[in-house]
Amino acid sequence: MIRFEDIPFQYGLCLKGDCPLADTCLRHLAVAALPESQDFANILLPQKCITDAGGNCAYYRSSAKARYARGFARVLKTFPVGVLEAFRDQLIAIYPRNKYFMMRRGAISLTPKEQELIIRIARNKGFQGEFIFDGYEEDYLW
Repeated sequence: MIRFEDIPFQYGLCLKGDCPLADTCLRHLAVAALPESQDFANILLPQKCITDAGGNCAYYRSSAKARYARGFARVLKTFPVGVLEAFRDQLIAIYPRNKYFMMRRGAISLTPKEQELIIRIARNKGFQGEFIFDGYEEDYLW
């Protein structure tokens, strides 16, 4: 069940209830989580919420939960020194330095795409072992 406090600030919602994707669309299902005290919300324009001939919508977001990861400090202890430095430097070149350290210690969760990127960089830098994040959780992929 979607909770109002979990909806990202200014997240675009969809009111198109007759859409064939409405039953599984996070943007549509989140509307039900809005409290009665809420006077305004960010709404996608109805003319933009269109399903194409293949039944796809550019704004569709699946309501299936995704596996987020938290932290990768433990696996870094298994990196050879040269690999560790190259890995860290490349991630800091992609993300701001503070974000890298927050990601490393698990202060922010990592989306599946971020996890893939981190693992790919580790492999490209020569890491051979199994890359296991410090923790995992399930949440909506807003």
